[in-house]
Amino acid sequence: MVIMKSKLMNKYLKALTMISICAGGLCLITIVFLVAKHYPTNHIGLDVRWLYLLGIPLAIFGIILFLWSLTSRIIASIAAATGLSLCCVLVILDHYNILVQYEEWLHRGMPLPFG
Repeated sequence: MVIMKSKLMNKYLKALTMISICAGGLCLITIVFLVAKHYPTNHIGLDVRWLYLLGIPLAIFGIILFLWSLTSRIIASIAAATGLSLCCVLVILDHYNILVQYEEWLHRGMPLPFG
């Protein structure tokens, strides 16, 4: 009986961890969109490409959990989708000069967004 409770607790702990990581990824995507929308210029002091360090491991972690069925496949697929979405958002923001680090913006010739 104690072993069953331990396994069940371990499963719920894994699911809670994945949900927390997904929520963090969704918060990051929301913050990046809000900064891009409300910031008056398309350049900032921080390099948003550092967020790849969070998006790529989240996507890989979600894919691994999905393939190995270590936790709920739904939660794992949400984690993978969140990580991939964060990476896609960052690629779009950087490619279209929507939100670029100031030095990179100067190096590119001070382009306008979508230019």
